[in-house]
Amino acid sequence: MQAAENNIGQLVVRRHVRAQRERVWRKQDLDPLHHGNWQEQEAWINRKDWTPKDVLELFYDHDVIDCIAENTIRNARQHGNHYFTVTADEIRVHLAILYQSGYVQLPR
Repeated sequence: MQAAENNIGQLVVRRHVRAQRERVWRKQDLDPLHHGNWQEQEAWINRKDWTPKDVLELFYDHDVIDCIAENTIRNARQHGNHYFTVTADEIRVHLAILYQSGYVQLPR
């Protein structure tokens, strides 16, 4: 959103509206040349030496962990806990414990 002042000095907010394009869907097979070699990908994913840490890092890379830590601190501060801190390593340990223990919250 952009803000501009008009002649009277009041703040006027203008919204940019994107033109909606009509989508045309085609029913066709995907071109295998643009999606890589599936056999190489299968060999990579079927490794036998996966550790729990390797599997966890498939889903939670460093950027995701940092984002979770930042937003956890932000959420705590929004709820009045201004002294709460957490590091990315602590988030990693917490997720690893949940993953390793197989913790699943079931509905009551």
